[in-house]
Amino acid sequence: MIRIVLLIALCCACSRAVAAQEVYVANFMDGDISVLDATTLATLARVPVTDVADPEIPVAGYPSAVVFSADHKLAFVALSYARHVAVIDTATRKVVDYIEVLSVSFDALVFLHPSGHSVYVTSCEDPVISVIDVSTRKMTGSIALPGGSYPMAFSPNGRTGYAGNGYVDCGAVNGIYQINLSTHQSLGFISTSVPVSDVAVSSDDQCARQRRRPGHRR
Repeated sequence: MIRIVLLIALCCACSRAVAAQEVYVANFMDGDISVLDATTLATLARVPVTDVADPEIPVAGYPSAVVFSADHKLAFVALSYARHVAVIDTATRKVVDYIEVLSVSFDALVFLHPSGHSVYVTSCEDPVISVIDVSTRKMTGSIALPGGSYPMAFSPNGRTGYAGNGYVDCGAVNGIYQINLSTHQSLGFISTSVPVSDVAVSSDDQCARQRRRPGHRR
């Protein structure tokens, strides 16, 4: 199956002479990342991340998602059909590390925890989520699930994760997993009528203040 995935994120490359916002695009079939000027969309660089782009790279796979570290100094690239996550230094626009994770087939996505300390790698075909420590660039744990996972979001306090299945082709049961991120255990599963292509969690702080507002009556 031929598939092209474009995942866009903004990065402020402050260490270069002229700071500018950049767009990182994961080129699935080309094995590299395009770095674009956010204003003009001109291509600033093509960063090879797998042997598809450069046969001398000893890592296979297809880049399918990008997420930046909280300080935007690093870009973590999820690789489908691989067992690594590529790490790009956004100042030099070069790969500085490959993090070994559990094997991912189709389709890998990557998400940054609200604390900025961890990165989570999902795959709609594989029943496991790999957990990476941002500071050490090492896989520190995994979350076993009955089926694959695709989109992921986090509670405002960072204690709970929500992961949904993605494409019908992955064969997962439609629904969303609720995950305890401290124990890496599933807390439950909510079935849905269709595959879950995205998931988001709203902040509960404002709602809590409204519920406790003095003089508020129903």
